[in-house]
Amino acid sequence: MSNPHQDHKVDNKYHSHVLNYTHQSYRLNDLLYNGELGTDEEEQAIANMRQALSSGAKYEFDVFTGLKWDPSEMWYKHNVEADRSIEIHLPAFTSTSTKFEVACGFARTFPKPDDIKVKLDGVSPRVYNDRTDDVCHVLRLTVARGTPLASVMHISKHQKEYEVILNSGMEIKIYPEPTVKSVDGSIFLIWNGTTVM
Repeated sequence: MSNPHQDHKVDNKYHSHVLNYTHQSYRLNDLLYNGELGTDEEEQAIANMRQALSSGAKYEFDVFTGLKWDPSEMWYKHNVEADRSIEIHLPAFTSTSTKFEVACGFARTFPKPDDIKVKLDGVSPRVYNDRTDDVCHVLRLTVARGTPLASVMHISKHQKEYEVILNSGMEIKIYPEPTVKSVDGSIFLIWNGTTVM
């Protein structure tokens, strides 16, 4: 059986790059999202991290990420019909987990989106339609073979997060019709997507 953490662990020679990144990940990712230049040290940290995550996935596997944005807004923003998939550019490094439950802990709450089709997974239509005002979003991402990434679980202080970091500059495809799932009393919309190679 395949083990993404064993098969994709970050190379020993890049451990210091990853540990340096974790101390300033918010700042570095903000620079990348905003297309800004950082200090020489910050730009070097970004280059080092890109190098650490340059090895491609050896096979296809799924990761999850708790979202701090509402994917349903992307269809409106990019003027794409609601029943079609949409491609999105992720300019920054993306932290993911091979465990769904971990990703749920990182998702932010948003108002329930209007006018999207959903699939109910153990959630009654009444709970979703009548009683839910807020939802959290999680992306289940199928990582294509060759996607640049690395597992950092073996060097992380938080090994139970089962973290895999995707390299910056990724293109992903997200499919419409998320699945609605109840997790510990909260309602989650689980979106499906793939990395685009």
